[in-house]
Amino acid sequence: MRDLVAVTVSDHANEMELRLFRQWFATVQAHQEELPEDRFTIVATGKLRAVDATIPTLAGLSTNTISKVVFAVAGGGRSFALRVIPGLIMVALLAWAGGLYILIGA
Repeated sequence: MRDLVAVTVSDHANEMELRLFRQWFATVQAHQEELPEDRFTIVATGKLRAVDATIPTLAGLSTNTISKVVFAVAGGGRSFALRVIPGLIMVALLAWAGGLYILIGA
């Protein structure tokens, strides 16, 4: 997966950016493998209520959105970023609105 993304990004990135990306991706993968169960499995087995998983899920979505914004700017330039970022922000805001609705209604 990392190599596929690196090839895609390589058209717009220099060698230093690719090295930083590979290091970041390796770090993210290493941390994911340390988790014994993801939050969806924990909710499905009844160990955690869905309401209690809302904030961690939205926090994960938000950090993912921020990284996508950074890569859109770094990898695609200004015109690409101006087309992509509004959609990313809209998805994150709507997810937070839905999450807050669930939390307030719970």
